[in-house]
Amino acid sequence: MTAQTSVIEILALLAGILFLIYWVLSWFTMRQSLAGLKMLSQLPQYENEQSGPKLSIIVTACNEEKHLGETIPRLLAQTYRSFELILINDRSTDRTGEIIESFVSQDSRIRSIHIDYLPDNWLGKVNALQKGVEIASGDYYLFTDADIEFHATAISSAMQYVENHHVDHLAVFPFNRGRKTFSMGLLSMAFAILYFNATKIKKVSDPSDKSHIGTGAFNLVKKSSFKKTPGFQWLRLEIIDDSGLGLMLKKAGFQTHVLNGFGAIEMDWYSDLWAMIQGLEKNLFPALGHYSYGKALIRGLIILGTGIAPLAASVYTSSWLLGAATLLFQSLMPGISGLITRKYTKQNAYIGFLIPLGYLIFVFALAQSTFLHCYRKGINWRGTWYSTKKLQRESRVRL
Repeated sequence: MTAQTSVIEILALLAGILFLIYWVLSWFTMRQSLAGLKMLSQLPQYENEQSGPKLSIIVTACNEEKHLGETIPRLLAQTYRSFELILINDRSTDRTGEIIESFVSQDSRIRSIHIDYLPDNWLGKVNALQKGVEIASGDYYLFTDADIEFHATAISSAMQYVENHHVDHLAVFPFNRGRKTFSMGLLSMAFAILYFNATKIKKVSDPSDKSHIGTGAFNLVKKSSFKKTPGFQWLRLEIIDDSGLGLMLKKAGFQTHVLNGFGAIEMDWYSDLWAMIQGLEKNLFPALGHYSYGKALIRGLIILGTGIAPLAASVYTSSWLLGAATLLFQSLMPGISGLITRKYTKQNAYIGFLIPLGYLIFVFALAQSTFLHCYRKGINWRGTWYSTKKLQRESRVRL
């Protein structure tokens, strides 16, 4: 054994030890975050669904013709009946506007907004949400997306929960049906582990803690509380607008609760792997890098290290038996974390043991997002150009 080989083995061993520490801490963090997270589908429905507080359901849609035909009927079929549905066509170039108007003519509870012009210094979706709030007449606002599938009792149970617990903001994690393909199932579980490790869910409702949360699929907010915040003007250039809404409400002193939407609210995250990578172009650099190339590099290396450490520790050992045992043991670590999150992601159990591969794909997506911001000095999103400097100046969220 040469001195060089000894050094490599020592470094590999250290990598393996750090990997072990990371995943052990990951177990404890996730179990603490997810403990007591109730499922919306198992909660009671509103006692009087016909005459509860009026709800304004605000749906933004940009080129969503393939989803609206299913989303709108599901919303109209909710057992909770005291609501208005505000559909916002955000500069669509497909049949989105036409589909919206066809439903407006059939149901008096539906109101429509058609946006043709985007004002300066506003992101398209945030501007659309602002327009929806301006005409909303409900006691509560439900901000959701055009591709979310609501089970019939979802809103009824959510309204009963916020009324019973006197909650200002309810965020519900949708069930991600990414398990339709192997790659999306893998990435859904990898994302869940990264997200639940980074987000102290149990601390979100603690007014003394800075932790906050928001979900684009389901952000339910009491109108009287929202009106005491700066509103969407404060988030006009915030790319992570759903989490930004939670941050804004937390800063204003209002309480957020979090529920698991499995069996009540569902979505397809992305259709395939490449669509996901493209979809994350605008999000990952701001979310993980905080518009700092140095931070993006450091966080990327940390995530990468947790993915390749088992391989390095097993390859650079003098004993093949020790190497095989090391690889097997350290492959079990993320697998156990995958099993912990499986209760919430409902992914196949075996996928958990391949989590490091999902981490590697996320690092690639982060690298691409960082490169595009660096090379282009901005992003082109939904037909509008936003400079990185301007987005950084107006950024609110620090995940």
